[in-house]
Amino acid sequence: AGFKQAVYLNLEAVPEHILDADTSPFGNISLFKRNQIMFHNQIMVRAYEEWGREKGPFAAGYFTGKAAVRVDGPIYPFPLEVTRFYLPPGHAKRAIFDDPMVLHYMNYAPTAIADKYALLGAFHDSSYSSAVADPNTESDIILYDDVAKSKMRKFANLTSKPPRSSPVLPGHSSLRDLVLSSGSQGVLNYFKQKVMIPKGSSSARRFQRAGILLRIKEARKIQRRARKTCRLDARGEMGVR
Repeated sequence: AGFKQAVYLNLEAVPEHILDADTSPFGNISLFKRNQIMFHNQIMVRAYEEWGREKGPFAAGYFTGKAAVRVDGPIYPFPLEVTRFYLPPGHAKRAIFDDPMVLHYMNYAPTAIADKYALLGAFHDSSYSSAVADPNTESDIILYDDVAKSKMRKFANLTSKPPRSSPVLPGHSSLRDLVLSSGSQGVLNYFKQKVMIPKGSSSARRFQRAGILLRIKEARKIQRRARKTCRLDARGEMGVR
């Protein structure tokens, strides 16, 4: 009781074979990374360090989950970035949950990665900036300029400025650079080396025993049940067969 913000942690999907972007990840991926915030023993920590040495950063994207906030005033939340809301000191009490959680299907297929970052283009290195977005580029992914932030602070009735934004996650900027410089072949190599863990491999078994990888089949079961009652296409979307 009394919490202003609830945070639901995300578990990042780990593909065990190469999927096509048109194939549903929900019915084909059941292995996930346990959120690193919930590592609670030395076995998990050592496995996390081993992952880093072998494959690079454990979380390819953000691992902070998603937040929900109360909007019952008199202080209203300010959207800080895509996963959090800002509340002034004294109003920021929050709870963090690992169940329920968010299943995060980031980088589920090499073609999906290539398509995503080709679409985003040469975006900025900061998540928002005082710079004016160039209408001739994809840089309009900047969240707010200074004018917009000022208006939102006034609307939210904040008594102090929220902290400055941090840079775009290194995983996003590195994939942007990889797609722009190396194309689909570079993405495929990255996927095999950094993202995928082959099904039944010694690495998969080792990290599962350590508890940093989890087998979660609920999403697959939900989609299979839906296929029996609805007309779903290969991606799990409504369609006529």
